[in-house]
Amino acid sequence: MNRYLKTVAVAAVLSLASSVGAQGSLFEALAGPGEKVMLTTGESASGDRGTMKTFTNSDGSFDRFEAVGAVNLESPKINLSAESLVYNGAEGTLLAEGDVDMEQPGVSATCRKLTYYISTGEIRLSGNPKVNQATEGGSTRFDGMDNFVYVAKESGGAEIRLLGGKEIVCESVTTPPSPGAKPSADTEPAEGLGALGSNVTITVRPLGSKEPLVLVNTSEQGGFGLFRAEGSVIFDSEEMNLRSDQLEFDSARQLVEALYNVYIKQGNIEADCGRMLYDLVENHITLSVDPFVRERRRDGIVNISEMDRFIIVQNEDGSTSTEAIGGPDGNPKFVYESVQEERAMDQPRDNSPREIRLEDVDSLNRIGE
Repeated sequence: MNRYLKTVAVAAVLSLASSVGAQGSLFEALAGPGEKVMLTTGESASGDRGTMKTFTNSDGSFDRFEAVGAVNLESPKINLSAESLVYNGAEGTLLAEGDVDMEQPGVSATCRKLTYYISTGEIRLSGNPKVNQATEGGSTRFDGMDNFVYVAKESGGAEIRLLGGKEIVCESVTTPPSPGAKPSADTEPAEGLGALGSNVTITVRPLGSKEPLVLVNTSEQGGFGLFRAEGSVIFDSEEMNLRSDQLEFDSARQLVEALYNVYIKQGNIEADCGRMLYDLVENHITLSVDPFVRERRRDGIVNISEMDRFIIVQNEDGSTSTEAIGGPDGNPKFVYESVQEERAMDQPRDNSPREIRLEDVDSLNRIGE
């Protein structure tokens, strides 16, 4: 009985505070005018009694509060559960620790520590953070990073950074259609990593002394406007396997670019090069910067080198067309191997192209011309 009364009393204090301007930016950040912020404490899983302490300024606004136990915070913009929750008015931070669960529209996460910076809206998760980002037709799972930083944009969506860790894993999860559901011509295209293929997993590991880094810019619906991974990047899907030192997906242009020490395997083709550009609209893959290709055929393997570009086209009937273009004398070099002479492809060479950005390339929309 006392525990119930205590919970209701705490909730009432913070619900009232959310409607009083003098209480400061915490409640303005968590709720709009007339909306409620609910904070409850209860007995923890270990049996510790839930407690809460509040410290106010002379004008009645909160300077600090500390809640311990089974703590739950509910608001229109974020829901949290943790073993402790501390608001520091002087620093403008809300700190959750213990077994932290967070939910925001389209995002759910678990971690050991969460820091919410009130003035900037930045949310930083650390301590084995695991995050699930909802997208059209499924979701994207993030795991393995040391820190996950999430900043909501006023226009909708968010800017996300995944920092550090031995192995960052980004995985698309497709939601199966309802039983009996039929595909519609009006169905929206896949968002998130699902736009890059079926069952996509991107793994990013340290590259020398450089820690892995993933940057994501999402739309209001959760789709990826931009995805960039830097480090030792491994891309796996049902359609293609790829590794490189940098991978970038530009949703607006529907382009995927891989840079530096690129290795790609798709169907009967293996290749390494300095740069790969994948046009998702035209279904063209262009390999450039010293490309070397091994194409498996019925009678053996063709090694193709000394060319400027190698084009791979996925045709509508499911077949694949290829074209080798240019070279020092304008003619690529073809060397045939019989099946008996087949050998494993050497490790990718150390290709070091100049820094290439999507906006620096004039022929992005006409690959192969």
